[in-house]
Amino acid sequence: MKKSFPVLSLLAGFVVGSTIVSAAVSSDQSFQIVQTCEPRVNKVVGELLPTTGVVRVVVNIDEQGKLTDWLLIESAHPRLTSAAVEALTKWTYRPAVIGGESFGVRTELIFNFDIQGQVVSMSCLDTIEVMLQGMVNPHKSKLVYRGGELDSVPKTIVTVSPRPVAQVAGSTQKGVLVDFYIDETGRPRMVTVDSGGNPEMGASALEAIQQWTFTVPTYKGKPVAVRATQWFDFSKAVVATQ
Repeated sequence: MKKSFPVLSLLAGFVVGSTIVSAAVSSDQSFQIVQTCEPRVNKVVGELLPTTGVVRVVVNIDEQGKLTDWLLIESAHPRLTSAAVEALTKWTYRPAVIGGESFGVRTELIFNFDIQGQVVSMSCLDTIEVMLQGMVNPHKSKLVYRGGELDSVPKTIVTVSPRPVAQVAGSTQKGVLVDFYIDETGRPRMVTVDSGGNPEMGASALEAIQQWTFTVPTYKGKPVAVRATQWFDFSKAVVATQ
């Protein structure tokens, strides 16, 4: 049966240092990063690099603590990007543990580079500094835009309905909200979902959205990425009560 979906919602901004897990309860162990090496930039003779710069990257860590995907949000210079990505792909990650069960995590990393060394931060303390650097750094490149900044809202090309799932006895949950990025090729990336009290709904929605495709989001004609959400209504698609 063909199923229609509501209009895609595009989020207006980013949450610095946010962590999203697939269950909305307190964790027994918080997500941790073991920085096994520092991000470093080895200058080439005659190369002109900014004395300071910021690189923002969103990463997906699975329940085994493995880095499964990363998406560049913003960068002051390609060389700084390379240094940041090289470091984060070498780091060790410890997933969040909720009720004795490990969960995957999506979080944003902020790398602050300066002339005396490189520092990585996961706090909001550097927000003002980041904004000021953006005003004076001509090399700064923004790769993820807000919905209102795009030339037009991305449209769905291919949609796949989530498979029907069993309703949890006594539950009034009707659906789940999926949070993701549409990258510069129109593909969903960095997908997270709040399953509420029905993990099967979350898993079904996750499987479905990963098969969707969109028109490429653009800013002034240039392919970019955008953060979005999609609501999946299971109220008419449940098969039984468990």
